[in-house]
Amino acid sequence: MSSIAIHTVGQPFIIANAMAYMAFTDLEWLSDAELGLVCYAGKAHAIPYTQIELRRSRDNGRSWTGGKVIVNPQQLIDVRDPHLVRLKNGTLLVNYFLFRDTTDGIRSKVIASTNGGKTWSPPVTIETPLTWNATSGKIFEADDALLLMTVYGKKPGGKHDEAGLLESRDGGASWSNFRALAALPNADVSEAEIARVSDGSLVALIRVDPSRTGLRTTSSDNGKTWSVPEACPVGHAPGLLVDGPLLLINHRGAAADPKVIDYAGRATTISVSSDGGKTFAASLAIGPAAGADCAYGGIVKLPKGAAAQYFTSFYAPAGPEVYVFGQYFNVTVV
Repeated sequence: MSSIAIHTVGQPFIIANAMAYMAFTDLEWLSDAELGLVCYAGKAHAIPYTQIELRRSRDNGRSWTGGKVIVNPQQLIDVRDPHLVRLKNGTLLVNYFLFRDTTDGIRSKVIASTNGGKTWSPPVTIETPLTWNATSGKIFEADDALLLMTVYGKKPGGKHDEAGLLESRDGGASWSNFRALAALPNADVSEAEIARVSDGSLVALIRVDPSRTGLRTTSSDNGKTWSVPEACPVGHAPGLLVDGPLLLINHRGAAADPKVIDYAGRATTISVSSDGGKTFAASLAIGPAAGADCAYGGIVKLPKGAAAQYFTSFYAPAGPEVYVFGQYFNVTVV
């Protein structure tokens, strides 16, 4: 069996610190030469009058523009957990949800840009059979005509959160065909992210609370049906990137033994799997010890000739405040 190791390149550095609580971040290439980052900006966790910002980098993440506000309700609303994707046709989509809203309640939203993020469409409100729904995973482009978005919430009369899936066949303008991904009788099943692994199947990693592990389910028919969920060592806020046979994950938690990932919420951690997320051959804490408030970041592969193979974003405490950080890293396989 190959040996896998993760090595940081340089030290973590601050990307966003304009407000006291900068968090819940994601990365995406806006073009071949420009990297984009979205994040939550507010005064604290889960507080009204928050906003979502977009920042740009043209030097592979080394320096960033100031934040451009792309979602700002200016009301007693908490807008949170933004995720950014660029579709094959160049359209940008950001999905997020409202946590405090006297009109919609807890509802997921999607906005779109066809000009590189200069302007954005009015938000599309997501409706499901759940009494409320939230989203916290990057929209996945399964093929040219099919987008998949994970959501979670409670069924009418339900006691625990359940994870589900919606599809769009019009580029994100509308979402329908809700179907379940995972549910448990005695635990909340919530945030999920999807990736296509090297064998062509889809993998979803899903958060479970309270738990030190998550759930993993797979699809061999482009997301129409999913396997019975099984326990997975990584379960909290995974940001996924597939690079050849490797599945890279930015998540919360670290362990003394790199082959046993402790879902304890101790630090932002990069983990690597060579079998589609069944097991993890290496993990490395990259941020400061942060308790339960950290991670939620994206990972991108950098172009050849860059100082590192990969770049990741995450959030973590910086003294009494919380900021968005960046970190370069390499993965070696021997």
